[in-house]
Amino acid sequence: MTDEAKLADWEAFVIANGWQAQAYELAAIVGQSVDSIQRLRTTGACSRLDKPKDFANLFALWHGREPGEDDWPAPRKVGAGSTYEWQAPEVALLASADLTAARKDRRSRS
Repeated sequence: MTDEAKLADWEAFVIANGWQAQAYELAAIVGQSVDSIQRLRTTGACSRLDKPKDFANLFALWHGREPGEDDWPAPRKVGAGSTYEWQAPEVALLASADLTAARKDRRSRS
């Protein structure tokens, strides 16, 4: 972290909004490394919030607009079992595909 009198914009943002948010997502939003985000957060400087902010909320606060499809962080595998981390656009796509498949299935049974 830089001198408190000279906090970078991204540092002030993470301190104000990054409590318990995913470091990977914060890094993608503010254009910093995950290590930089983690170092800042380990200082205990982050303001405690009622609940952590999600990617879309943080992105809108930083960029002044909702995230587009290409703004979401790259997919990654997490955990020892290398489980895929689904992002909101992918969940929406899967839900719409499931709905389309269910409709086709109902029509074929009729």
